Amino acid sequence: MARAAYAEKWIVLGVAIGVASAAAALAFYWLLGVVAGLTAYLLAGQASGGDLGLVLSRAGGAGLLAPLAIVGGALVSSLIVYRFSPEAEGHGTDAAVKAFHRRAAQIPFRTGVVKAVASSILVGTGGSGGVEGPSVQIGASIGSTIARLLRLRIEDRRVALVAGMSGALSALFHSPLGSAFFAAEVLYKRDLEVQALVPAFVSSITAYTLATVAGYEPPLPRLVVDGSDFYSPQSIASYILLGAFLAPFGYLYARIFRESERGFRRLESLGLPRTLRPVLGRLASPSWCTLRRSSREAAGACWPPCYRENPSPGSPLARLACGRLQSWLRPASSR
Repeated sequence: MARAAYAEKWIVLGVAIGVASAAAALAFYWLLGVVAGLTAYLLAGQASGGDLGLVLSRAGGAGLLAPLAIVGGALVSSLIVYRFSPEAEGHGTDAAVKAFHRRAAQIPFRTGVVKAVASSILVGTGGSGGVEGPSVQIGASIGSTIARLLRLRIEDRRVALVAGMSGALSALFHSPLGSAFFAAEVLYKRDLEVQALVPAFVSSITAYTLATVAGYEPPLPRLVVDGSDFYSPQSIASYILLGAFLAPFGYLYARIFRESERGFRRLESLGLPRTLRPVLGRLASPSWCTLRRSSREAAGACWPPCYRENPSPGSPLARLACGRLQSWLRPASSR
């Protein structure tokens, strides 16, 4: 296999990695729905279908049980990560990039399993997080594992890792082109892993097809718009203005996240146990007050149902954006 021609080798491997990464990503999302449903039932007596925040808002909240569930979920998730695979700490994307550059694209299969379980518990109990980061690391572990089983060269193992990232993202978000480009470009600041583009596309398209056949619906709202409006001068001007408006918030988000990481690492150097970092982060987050209002924003991955209930682009999404910025004032290991 290592000596096969590039096209034949990566079409076969891309399909295999796409199938495996899609199955792993969908299993992770299913497990997240199970945890969210169980949490919503215990807190509010209603099944959630994966939308924990929506259930709590409709049911009038769950009093002090909701904050207890979030803190408890963070603690259990942290204990699982540091007991079984410390490499699974963090949001996932940085770990995959680090493995690509510094660890010869080696991500144990165990790490992907631990990441799926821990992230399902964390987000499913109302933690502030999402599925993108965990799915990247899960897919990367699938690609790395397949490459290791086939005893591929380090260069090919790196390509397989990128293909796994692409497949997992495409399966969950139904974005085959965007997922392939994201997986190839997130590795660098101003560059692209060109050698991995074709395998990433093959894996991404395969994963997208499998997820579609399986009947999976992505966690994003479907927007029905007139296609002719996309390329009008007014629309293009609005895209430019929107990008300029959002850029400072993106920068602010990144700075808050990195500074919170450094702050909690300093606390760890002073004696704070690693397993308590996520719990302390939950308690220190300014968005903690939203729980007292039984806000639907309390749940990590709930913005699509919020949008479906109130599709207006005004205050609900603005409040959600502010709350999400605040909620990131905590350690990366808590996701």
